[in-house]
Amino acid sequence: MSNKILDTSNSHVASLRTARCQWALELFKNGHKNDWSPFQMESQMAEDVKQWKTKDFITESEQLLVKRVLGLFAAGESCVATSVEKIESQYITDGACRQYMFRKLFEESLHNMTVFVCCNAYNLDEQECIMAYKTNPYIEAKERFMAASINSIIENKDFDINTIRGKQEFVKVMSTFYLIVEGSWFFTNFVVLMSMSKRGKLKGLGKQIDYTIRDETSHVEFGCKVIQQIRKDYPEIFTPEFETELHEHLTAGIELERQYIDHILPKGVLGVDADMLFEFCKFQANSVFADAGVKLRFKGVTNPFPWLKEASDIPKKSNFFESHNKDYQHKSALDQSAFDEI
Repeated sequence: MSNKILDTSNSHVASLRTARCQWALELFKNGHKNDWSPFQMESQMAEDVKQWKTKDFITESEQLLVKRVLGLFAAGESCVATSVEKIESQYITDGACRQYMFRKLFEESLHNMTVFVCCNAYNLDEQECIMAYKTNPYIEAKERFMAASINSIIENKDFDINTIRGKQEFVKVMSTFYLIVEGSWFFTNFVVLMSMSKRGKLKGLGKQIDYTIRDETSHVEFGCKVIQQIRKDYPEIFTPEFETELHEHLTAGIELERQYIDHILPKGVLGVDADMLFEFCKFQANSVFADAGVKLRFKGVTNPFPWLKEASDIPKKSNFFESHNKDYQHKSALDQSAFDEI
């Protein structure tokens, strides 16, 4: 019996003990070590609220930056969840991977809730934030990029995962969300918000981003490993023509980030300017491209933020920004021994 990762003959009943991708179960287990809820952070946001209301403590430019980032997260997290629900979980048949995807959907709901909690705390117009994909041209461009990937499968009546082209389209969707959206776009925005926290501003928001980073680190690792597994199981789909198509697609996604960064940081703020942030975006992209087996690289880029911990290998490190994370362990986290029999 075939045991390939996209094998449609496999039952959708998740067989965990015999699943081929046991690494996905490890990611599932590790997710429980980071159990958290945005609602548990509300008490830690009292100081944020005071800062937000204190004239000029959080400048108008900084407030607008926060609104733009929250708007990007609202659009991005929603599209990421749609990809998992409507595409990835429909075609990835490995039981361990499916178990992890269910966990991931829950985590995406937490990230969306962060936007809600922050809008409440800072008395923002939630609709203004979440509708940024319609009102802000740079976030709208990103939303179109994500939607086009999703629609290439769910609105394509001729889509067939059993064909070479079907698998290629599936890889492009995975690359969109794991290499560009979660692996690159989100991390540049994390840098902006953590820069504020590093300077003593909006630490409550920074704490939520801190736990979100751990979730996203795991998500990106999952996506990169799935793409690598597809490379092993179906090497015939990675033709020179398709590799070129994939590189062009990824480059287009990074270019959208360039335009967005220029928009949110026209003059620089918090010790971060547009050139530095885009340098980090390309640095981060190089890392996730390598983990997914993609040969595309941006030449001559380095990490411009020496205060980022373990930033040379973000997708693989659970201790990214470790100094902020190690003081939190949710009281309901499951004992690791509960998983020993899996």
